[in-house]
Amino acid sequence: MQHPKFQGADLSRLRISGVGGAPCALAILEGWQARGVALIQGWGMTETSPAGTMLDAADAIRKAGSAGKAMMHTAHPHRRRPGPRRPARRDSASC
Repeated sequence: MQHPKFQGADLSRLRISGVGGAPCALAILEGWQARGVALIQGWGMTETSPAGTMLDAADAIRKAGSAGKAMMHTAHPHRRRPGPRRPARRDSASC
């Protein structure tokens, strides 16, 4: 987006793109959305081969900063408050 040619670049064939590694800044989400490109956000580690969560493009602005929902066939333990860990849930609706 900071490249001088970004605003004039032909993105007509690009409908969706993925970002990951850290929460995507709202300004970046809005900048790409203004150009007609939806961004799907993902998170994962090498150990998860590689995806762990995914935030759908439809929720990108509304839930900016969210890691998204657990990918199918993954389990994510949650620690909402100090104390003993709860067992991991085995469904993909846990996030």
